[in-house]
Amino acid sequence: MARDEDGRPPAPEPGVRPPGAVLRHDLRTPLNQIIGYGEMLQEDAGVAGQERLLADLARIATAA
Repeated sequence: MARDEDGRPPAPEPGVRPPGAVLRHDLRTPLNQIIGYGEMLQEDAGVAGQERLLADLARIATAA
C-alpha cells in the first residue's frame, strides 16, 4: 500500500468512501432498527404488565 512521507496511508479522495465504511453503514442500519423496536417493545410490555416478555426482549437487544 502506498504511504505518504509521514508513513501514513493516503487520504481518500473527497466523496469516495472506503469499501469497509459502506459495509459498516449497511450493516448498522438494520441493527439500529432492531434495537430501537426492541426498546419500544420493552416499554410497551412493561406498561401492559407483560413482565414475562421483558427477559426475551432484553436478550434480543443485547444480541443486536
